[in-house]
Amino acid sequence: MFGQVAVDAMLAGRPVIAESRRDVFDTLLSDQTPICHASTDEEVVTWLLKLSESPQLRKSVGELGRNYILKHFSAEATARDLAQKVQEVIN
Repeated sequence: MFGQVAVDAMLAGRPVIAESRRDVFDTLLSDQTPICHASTDEEVVTWLLKLSESPQLRKSVGELGRNYILKHFSAEATARDLAQKVQEVIN
């Protein structure tokens, strides 16, 4: 998936550029991830330019990332997911 650095950056409201396959990444987490996906050096440069030139884009992607982490990785979300898995095992 992604490392702790990406989670920390997203939690801090910072845009994250990550090398990943969107089809795998989004399927694993079941929601579209607010990550600037880049597979090549050129795509990384493109994202860097877009983000550096647009404060609104930086803010938007950062806020989406923070909300995503709070939804999927908060203590409440982790407890909910664990309870669901336990219930699946019991049934």
